[in-house]
Amino acid sequence: MYDPTFGSTALTRHLNKSDFLNQPALTDEAHKEALIAQAVTTARNGFSSLPLTPNNLAGRTIYQVNDLACDLVLRKAAQNIRRITASKQGSRIEIVRRLKLLCEEGLPFTVAKMDIEKFYPSVDQDFLSN
Repeated sequence: MYDPTFGSTALTRHLNKSDFLNQPALTDEAHKEALIAQAVTTARNGFSSLPLTPNNLAGRTIYQVNDLACDLVLRKAAQNIRRITASKQGSRIEIVRRLKLLCEEGLPFTVAKMDIEKFYPSVDQDFLSN
């Protein structure tokens, strides 16, 4: 059964192998429990601030959370949102399969392949709706 709460057990499940590689102190049970307790406190009281680190990715600035306790809360929140909305990114293989089926039906249609630069606000919505 799915646990949507932000308790210590639920947040512990969001620790990844890479977390242990990046923070070897997590192998110490007391350190790990202190981190989880901090995450639970953050979940209960909200973020006083969100520690973000700017990084450059392909010429664009991206921001990453550099505090594992905050990151665990965000991971759990993201999981809850995915479960509630049942949304996920479509598989490219599935998208291509469906496009192939549409092409085989013989009905007229338009396919637009776009590279959306710096997210959706820069896309001309009027052009897309025509």
